[in-house]
Amino acid sequence: MVFLCWARPSPREQKTCIDKSGDFNYDRKYRGATVKPALILQQDVELSDGGFSVNHTRVLVGSGPETYEKGKSALQNWRHFGLNWAFVDPKTPIQTGVKFCVCVKELFPWLVMPLKVVYVNENRNPKKAVASFSFGSGTLAGHLLAGEESFSITLDENNKVWYEILSFSKPISGAIPKCLNNFTAMVQEVDIGIDYITMGPGDFESATVMWKRKEYEYINTLRLVKLVDLSSNNLVGDIPAEITNLVMLVGLNLSSNNLSGILPAKIGQLRSLDFLDLSRNHFSGGIPIGVSQLDQLGVLDLSYNNLSGKIPQNIHLQTFDASAFEGNPDLCGLPLNKTCPGDEIPQDPKIIGNANGMKDPDEEEDKLISDGFYISMAVGFVFGFWGVCGTLVFNNSWRIAFFKFWNSSMDWLYIKIAISKIRLKEIFHKFVKF
Repeated sequence: MVFLCWARPSPREQKTCIDKSGDFNYDRKYRGATVKPALILQQDVELSDGGFSVNHTRVLVGSGPETYEKGKSALQNWRHFGLNWAFVDPKTPIQTGVKFCVCVKELFPWLVMPLKVVYVNENRNPKKAVASFSFGSGTLAGHLLAGEESFSITLDENNKVWYEILSFSKPISGAIPKCLNNFTAMVQEVDIGIDYITMGPGDFESATVMWKRKEYEYINTLRLVKLVDLSSNNLVGDIPAEITNLVMLVGLNLSSNNLSGILPAKIGQLRSLDFLDLSRNHFSGGIPIGVSQLDQLGVLDLSYNNLSGKIPQNIHLQTFDASAFEGNPDLCGLPLNKTCPGDEIPQDPKIIGNANGMKDPDEEEDKLISDGFYISMAVGFVFGFWGVCGTLVFNNSWRIAFFKFWNSSMDWLYIKIAISKIRLKEIFHKFVKF
């Protein structure tokens, strides 16, 4: 289950997310692991074998006890999440066992991700004038990632204050949520004219989006980007039928997951789709005829799946390169070079029966363009040319009459052009005076 909000999540919506969230979504043996030093965590073979990646950042923020106290207060009030695109309710107490939500804005919908405080540590040594404060939180069911993250502020023996973030995480495995059809702006056409586009607190002013395998920065038109990108995760299961209700969806990228099953039969309803990437999954069955109905489709990639059968014979689909369908051993038909059973090219009757598969040299082949065609064309040109020009050369009276007619036509055309120019000048002068 993934928790989504179209507007900035209210405290009530965050509480609903916490109430519906389950327990930790990662193994018990890894809980509290961020207490360890970063170097030990990075060298933990068991953690890396479990698919987790370790991230570590350490920044010098100042010096002296006063700076340390300010840093500690900032952590306790969640000011490290005081961002336009991410926040935590500052009233949330930092105590072991407390559940809370990190609200993150991914383009349009807000993601509400539940976590739970795993530990809180505070150490002081007045003699050495050192101190540290840290806490770690783990992800719960409903979070897009599985893992743990710790934040700490430390005053060392050299009177320097360090801010440190240490985490380990991996993409969560699970099915695509069926609640995608709750995206109203993608389900029905809505008026989002420029007059109604405003940037309020927590809104993105710009964003870099991976679009058609290239990075683009959207600024003024950001709200017009209707894209669902769940690529490169560990999603399993099939594509929910509800996704075909997103008739205003422009881009759909589900590549590099572990999705399976057949493609939705009603995928043809996504008439606004310009970009569709379902590559590197485990989809099976045939390509629905609805794919050929996506007239706006500019980029298509169904490669490296287990699709089978014949590619729908549609002019638009055949404009895509064969690489869009490669990696599907049982797929056939254009634009692939693999012919489907029953679609073999019929043989020329004159070749059938020839042991060598060559044409019989004794049999004549009818041709539209033959030697007689070129001879007839040459003879016709000679007679036609000299039938007109020869008459003018050898008949003096006809030649004089032709050139008189030609000169009269040229004089008439010249006079017409001159009169038209004079009239245009008069009209122009009248307009200027007015």
